[in-house]
Amino acid sequence: MVGGRDTVLLAWRRADVTDLNRLARDRWDQLGRLHGPDITVANGRTYAVGDRVVATAPNHPAGIVTSERLTITDLSQHHIDAVNEKGAAVHITGFGLDHEHLDHGYAVTIHRAQGVTADIAHVVADGGSRELAYVALSRARERSTIHLTAPDAADAAELLTEAWTSSHVEPWITDTAAKVGIHPKPWYAEREEDVAALLEQLRTYEPSVAASSPPLDLGIDFW
Repeated sequence: MVGGRDTVLLAWRRADVTDLNRLARDRWDQLGRLHGPDITVANGRTYAVGDRVVATAPNHPAGIVTSERLTITDLSQHHIDAVNEKGAAVHITGFGLDHEHLDHGYAVTIHRAQGVTADIAHVVADGGSRELAYVALSRARERSTIHLTAPDAADAAELLTEAWTSSHVEPWITDTAAKVGIHPKPWYAEREEDVAALLEQLRTYEPSVAASSPPLDLGIDFW
């Protein structure tokens, strides 16, 4: 939550998500959103009151589904009380505390974000595929910002083109056209124009364009 807006950080690689969670949690603490001591729960990670967490596996006794995001309201080494995004209270104990069921939720992988919707999304363009690009660009209600590092705008466009025009989906026999010469329309076809527009915008990138083109911003770091 930044400035009253629900914000999610997305990346393809788990290592990037780990780094983003660490940095975002430090910033959350600086803003005074964490309270009390950090506590390491049984077989799990270290949390504090106010931490944003995400379910990495279902927890049926607690009524938690995979990818559900929560905010901690109270905790000890043996329990966590939290509220979900609808404001409902959740009590987590036992196996639900371990590192296979719960993690910091400031950043998530794009795979895990398929069930997530937020006001604002920040996406680290660190690889992936066309399918992941469609998922990442459809998580935000208001604005998505794409972040990537490149020597210049041309290289930035080339990097995104290479990653976001390749498909990692394995073909299924049920996707095969019944007649020769007929090709089924892929599920992501409706998003193709969005990605094409983004790539074209990158090719003609100027700072003024990014500043005046909501809801999609381009956060490009040149070095």
